Amino acid sequence: ELLYLGREYPLGYGYFKPRLHKAFKAKSGLRDEDEIRKGIAQGEYVKKGMAVMLWGLESDC
Repeated sequence: ELLYLGREYPLGYGYFKPRLHKAFKAKSGLRDEDEIRKGIAQGEYVKKGMAVMLWGLESDC
């Protein structure tokens, strides 16, 4: 879902995709269940924030 939202990112998809990949790769080594849940919650928070930001940009047009 984040990758899909990234298509509309203001700095462009080419800017967004490598940074998203880097963020996922940084969390790939997590083994503790609590840390994994925190990472998922952080991803959901970012997704909601992006959706609000992109929705706000569209309504400005």
